[in-house]
Formats: sequence, C-alpha cells, structure tokens
Amino acid sequence: MKDIEVSTKENYTLPDNAFIKENYKFKSWNTKKDGTGKEYSNLAQIEKLNDKETLILYAQWISNEITITFDANGGVVTPTEKKVRYGENYGELPIPVKNNNAFLYWTGGNVIVDVSEKISARELSANWKENAYTIIYNANGGRILENSNSNYKIMSDKKYINTGDYNKESTILNNYFQKSGSKFKEWNTMPDGTGTAYEEVEKIIFVPVNKKYPKDGLVENEHRYNMLKLVADKNSDFIISDLDLHGKRSLYTIEVLEEIQRQFKDKEVRLLIGSDNLKELHTWNSVE
Repeated sequence: MKDIEVSTKENYTLPDNAFIKENYKFKSWNTKKDGTGKEYSNLAQIEKLNDKETLILYAQWISNEITITFDANGGVVTPTEKKVRYGENYGELPIPVKNNNAFLYWTGGNVIVDVSEKISARELSANWKENAYTIIYNANGGRILENSNSNYKIMSDKKYINTGDYNKESTILNNYFQKSGSKFKEWNTMPDGTGTAYEEVEKIIFVPVNKKYPKDGLVENEHRYNMLKLVADKNSDFIISDLDLHGKRSLYTIEVLEEIQRQFKDKEVRLLIGSDNLKELHTWNSVE
C-alpha cells in the first residue's frame, strides 16, 4: 500500500487493508510495531491531523486457527481434537486409555511430539505398550519444575506419566512439581489424600561392593564405580557412594546402612537388593 496525503481540515477514512501475511489474518492498525500504541480498526476514521503531521500505521496480525486431531489407535481419547494457533506450541495433550495397554506418547508423521514444541503435525496418533498400565502424576494445584529427567513424559504443566508392567512392581517416580507456599508430602490416589498413599523415593544410592568381597569375577573397584557413575550422571535422583571401596575388608550391609543413615539423619533409609540375594538373606550379619 502506498503512502497517502490527506487534508488537515477533514477527517479521513482509512482504506481497506491490502496486505497479506501467510498463515495470519489482519487484525488492526497500530501506531507502534509491537501493538502498544493507538489502535485503528480496518476502515477506521482518523480525526483531523495537525499540519505536516506524519502518521505511520503498522499492520497487526493474528495467526490462523489450526485444528489438531487425536487418533487413539484402538483406544479412547477425550477430547478428539483441540484448537491452537499457527506458530504456537502443542500445549497440553490428552491422555488416552486402552484395555491392557499403557499410553506412551503421541506421534505425528512417526515423530514423537512434545508439549513444548512448535506444531509440526496436525494429525497425532497414540502409541501403546501392551500388557502394561499408565501411571498419571497430577500436580493437584501445583506446576511442573524444569527437569531433564527422561523417566517420564510431560503431558502438560500439571501432568506427567510413565508406565508399569502387569504382574511386576513399579517404582513410583519422584515429585517434579512445585506449589507456591506448599511442600510436597506424598502421592495419593485421591485429590483430598483419602486414597492409597505412596511415598516419594528422594534418592537412590548405589554402593558398589569392595573387591575384597568373597565373590569370584569382581573387576577392580575403580572400574565398577566409574560404570555406575556413567549412569548416575544422567539421572539427578541417583547417588554413587564409595564408602565400601577403601577399607581393608568389605563392609557388612548393616554397616553400610548405618553409615548412610548417619549421613542422612532426617531421612528414612530403605534397602533394595537383587532377588538373587533373597535366598541367602537369613545368613547376613545382623539381618534381624
């Protein structure tokens, strides 16, 4: 559109907007680029200008509305679609359900989509894991923290999920929500806390055994420690302890637990062992 000269003695009606912008529609004119100045609608009337006054108007745009559809792929999902605007992120995504299956994630064109990503596909399909179930973590008034943990899938700033296998125990994930003025207590199957409660496992401490432990085939202490460290460096919930690697003998498990409890005085310490140790558990020092 060309610049226009108008008489200072008369009001002036703006011409119809002739600009176009792909994936956007015209909203209004504004005296500032960022839309914070005086706004004029299309074909608006401008009151008499001062002599030699220059009025620059900037077109303001609003992105077109896009419909994202959800294909539950044999399951059930509500809603089946959502409206977003071009250039926005996917935002909150629904969690579908399917008998004997755990929901894993949505894909668009075989690419896993994330709530924080710009929209790249308009038709999303649910992906499932058989003989498994979905565990949904609800913020219940809180919001998600920034965290690089890959053990869960974020569905919104108020929900994340992971999965569990049927007939197997599942470890409840740690809390990655925060709530202003509140401290996390526990997980519960009911919003008001009257359901089944699950405590949060704050940290998992790995204690590699001393090479002096009477077992064939143990590699050097340093190598086993470093192998565990490679895993722990990728997960902020893991801690590697070397307390059993520097003594003249391997510590009894009870000694390890007592030392860890001393280090974490205000925490409850629990022992996790492999199922291969259960049959020998009754022979351990101070097992009672």
